[in-house]
Amino acid sequence: MKALSHFVSSPSEAIKRLYAVRKEKFEPTLAVVFSSISVDYTGIVKALRAESIDVFGCTTAGEIANAEVQEQSAAIMFMDMPRAHYKLLSSEFEVSPGSLENAAAGLGSVIDKLFEKSFVLLNISGLGVDGEEAVRGLRKNAAKAEVLGGLAGDDFAMKTTYIFANDLITPKGIAALVLDKARFQTADMATSGWKAVGVEKTITKSEGNIVYEIDNEPAIDVFVKYFKLPQDISSEEIVLQIGVKFPLHLIRPDKSTVLRAPLLGNVENRSLIFAGSVPQGSKVRFAVAPDLDIVSQTIADLSTLKPNMPEADALLMYSCKARHATLGPLIEQEVAGSQEIWGNAPLVGFFSYGEFGTQKNSSLDFHNETCCLVAIKEITD
Repeated sequence: MKALSHFVSSPSEAIKRLYAVRKEKFEPTLAVVFSSISVDYTGIVKALRAESIDVFGCTTAGEIANAEVQEQSAAIMFMDMPRAHYKLLSSEFEVSPGSLENAAAGLGSVIDKLFEKSFVLLNISGLGVDGEEAVRGLRKNAAKAEVLGGLAGDDFAMKTTYIFANDLITPKGIAALVLDKARFQTADMATSGWKAVGVEKTITKSEGNIVYEIDNEPAIDVFVKYFKLPQDISSEEIVLQIGVKFPLHLIRPDKSTVLRAPLLGNVENRSLIFAGSVPQGSKVRFAVAPDLDIVSQTIADLSTLKPNMPEADALLMYSCKARHATLGPLIEQEVAGSQEIWGNAPLVGFFSYGEFGTQKNSSLDFHNETCCLVAIKEITD
């Protein structure tokens, strides 16, 4: 399989890139499109569809192509996957409790029948959604499938996000690019590095991904007190002042851990809306941004995939926007170092509002503050 990654800023530039690769005797069947909300992403999708290209993607909070990071652009990876070796699925849902889980379960029932073994790339739109619902839904009907993906972004405007799946462009949707594992070798990992601090606290009142009280105090007030934030913090500032800097380190009953970051807040009842479930009764600790050695640690973690995956045709990365906001220019070192593991294979990715992936010695989960990467290699006869 051949793959090429580019940045573009308009539909006409996307088509110009497509025509250029066709002149090199490369006939793409699929385009992965990760676009800023500020770019004419609808025009890009429609232009590529008019050229009989399958399109899979979403809006973003920053874009990645090869070793470069940009904002307010669109990153495109063209691939010439045989159409019989992949399927593109999608479904719409309402942003309400259980709706995403049902949509994911529905897709899972289709995924389970497509190929004997599958690798699934997953994009989900919709602010306020509970990413863990998607994990639960997929586990119901596609438990054997390997999954990596993320929640769409909107440049931190926190208003509307979109997914693209061929002719479907929707602010409330789930899309899955399903690869036949008999035809593609994959290696993937989720790695974070955020560190837990302080004593354990208890989630004393929550419902799904909405946390009302921590240790019997209003959730927002707990963060305001411990991190000396403004008492009148606005809903718009929640994601930057709390979500990016101080996610919760959630301790599961089996002692495994996962990060949960709030994306929105209700300043009237002082609750926080997280990107994933935070069950009532859960034990949590605060988590803080790691030391700058997180970049080398991330690259070292991803390098452990190399022995079983010496070569890659393409790399896809879903990285949390909080990593970008925290690491600043150093994020390009993390991206470039990850690409170099596989000899600078073409890479495309974006900064997300939540990630789906599997950490070392763990199972599929929904994450925040995490870098998720998959390396893909076509199996040739």
